[in-house]
Amino acid sequence: MSKLITVITLFLFFLPKSSIGQVIKSDSTKSLIEINSVPEGCNVNINKKSVGVTPLKLENFEKGNYSIEIVYKDKVNKSVLNYLGGVNEIFYIMDGDYGLLNINSSPNNANIYVDDLLKNKTPMQNIKLENGLHNIRIEKENYQPYTKVVRIANQRYDISANLEYKFSFLSLDRFNDIEYYKVDGLAKSDSALKLEAGIHEIAIKHKGYHKEITSSFKLESMRKNLLKTRINTFTPIYFLESALVPGLGQFVDKSETKGIIVFLGFLSSTYYYLKTTSDYNNLNSKLFATRSLFTLANTEKETIALRAKLETQIEEVNKKGKTKNLAATVLLSMYGINLLDALLFHSLDANMEIYSSPFDESEINLSYKINF
Repeated sequence: MSKLITVITLFLFFLPKSSIGQVIKSDSTKSLIEINSVPEGCNVNINKKSVGVTPLKLENFEKGNYSIEIVYKDKVNKSVLNYLGGVNEIFYIMDGDYGLLNINSSPNNANIYVDDLLKNKTPMQNIKLENGLHNIRIEKENYQPYTKVVRIANQRYDISANLEYKFSFLSLDRFNDIEYYKVDGLAKSDSALKLEAGIHEIAIKHKGYHKEITSSFKLESMRKNLLKTRINTFTPIYFLESALVPGLGQFVDKSETKGIIVFLGFLSSTYYYLKTTSDYNNLNSKLFATRSLFTLANTEKETIALRAKLETQIEEVNKKGKTKNLAATVLLSMYGINLLDALLFHSLDANMEIYSSPFDESEINLSYKINF
């Protein structure tokens, strides 16, 4: 019995001081708190009780708040940990006013700039920075830059940047049917383009179609975009506009010169018709007045004179009537030509659509090797 008591006594004597059983109660939930420091060997107190020196791994913690003290020589770093379970790592720098920064990126081999100074390439560990605010920028060719402001305060910080590929890819359907096309106002000649992601204005002129088709599209990064155009879409709007105001439909449908010519032609023929109609009516009024005088003539001489005048006026009225009919024919012809032109050449419309699909990153170096 005395041997058993001796064994138990020795076990309790050699039990490690960092055992959590001496600090807090444990439960059946697996948990882990790792405490590290620079330099190593700092004393660690949790809830005013010493639990060991760094580096330190403490298991089987209950959830809750814990006061933690890290002691190095005459320097004490105090903090409160709101522990919610799982694995937590605590890191302290005790030998100066600086912090450490670990930077990783996907993809790696990206340039690291700290406060606009190039440091190295990712991945990079333990970048030593003075306490305070620092601007971090990560750049890699063909990728959008990653920026972040970090506040350094005697801690170790981790930055993991997922760099976004900055380009999108555009190819044109029916390329051989295209007379020319422009992207953001610049003429292009390739059937496939690599463009920066964002909004782009695309204008296409198809062979046999009288105007450019223009639209703006937002191209997402890492996407393949097939641009398709569709012509022969019937639209009555331009025809109706030309029926209301001759030349208006042509003008709105980007045939400005034609629209102006049609409008001025119709305006001129309208004026000519109204002018000849007015002249015809005036001559008719004079003829009516002369006929009235002729019926009231009292002498043979007066009758002969009025008869001659009547014959002259009848001839003038007939001549002006023919001119008026010609003017009406011209006016109706101009209006008819206007409607026919609007129907044949401006009742068709076109549109563009983008068909987008994901772009495999492995394809980047295999496709779209285009020189601009």
